Amino acid sequence: MGCASPRRAAAALCLGLLLRYGASSFLWQSSLRSVTKHPPRRWVARHAGDEDALAETKEAIGSLLQQLETGMDSEVGRLRAQALRLRWQALLDGQDPAGRLATAVDCALAANQAFYEAFNGKDLEKMSSLWGCNVNQWGPLLFFQNQDESFKMMCTCTHPDSSRLEGRNDILTSFNRIFLSPTLPTITISQEEVLVTSEDMAVVVCKEETSNGGLHEATNTFARSSSGSWFIIGHQAGPVMK
Repeated sequence: MGCASPRRAAAALCLGLLLRYGASSFLWQSSLRSVTKHPPRRWVARHAGDEDALAETKEAIGSLLQQLETGMDSEVGRLRAQALRLRWQALLDGQDPAGRLATAVDCALAANQAFYEAFNGKDLEKMSSLWGCNVNQWGPLLFFQNQDESFKMMCTCTHPDSSRLEGRNDILTSFNRIFLSPTLPTITISQEEVLVTSEDMAVVVCKEETSNGGLHEATNTFARSSSGSWFIIGHQAGPVMK
């Protein structure tokens, strides 16, 4: 019996999960997360020398996952679908030979930890050093040379039950106000997961459990400077939906 074509194998991988679990089910989300982190490398290696097959596969995967992204009913689901598509493409293209994406994942997780350490320590100076900002008319500037240039980065922050803030001054003013509270709870994070990664940007989601019993899900976005430092450019946290 001959092996399945690359196009059919790719379609079976994505559509099989979707049809079996449904796009919004917990099992589907778990399976998508697992496949995103651990693509079927043996299948990819078997077809690595077949350029036509790889091109056909990438086209099929892109089409399938684009439909999947638009069909997701949550931002986290869309990000996971996007992550799967991007990692498939990187794997099939033979990209990241030096493990730069793995390094980016580690750096993004370290920056995520630093963000919560600054929060729990009510350390406005450290929190200030972690944020890039603001925005220019051409959009985000990802390849800034130093911390001063990082202030040109677009930044947004949405605290639980609050409106979105944009720009360095408004964001840090909000943290200063929060840190002045004598009853500010500490935050313990869990279920950290890097959903989307490039060499210069990463999106991390995690659960936030506060010392006063609150539970939120946060999405934190980080960008890398050309010097290798990582800055947070987006934070959004809200209650976990039942």
